[in-house]
Amino acid sequence: MIRYDDNLTAVLEPLPLTDPKLAHIWGDQVTRVVLTARPQLLRRTGAITLTFA
Repeated sequence: MIRYDDNLTAVLEPLPLTDPKLAHIWGDQVTRVVLTARPQLLRRTGAITLTFA
């Protein structure tokens, strides 16, 4: 689980695996998490908190 504040948006991107050795272990794809700052974050200073559990 990843927790983040409301100044970020998250998009999950499936990535196909083309290496047969990796695909044998992980399956046909992995998923990338792309975190993007919302416009209000780009105009201020401060911190972002990510929590991985």
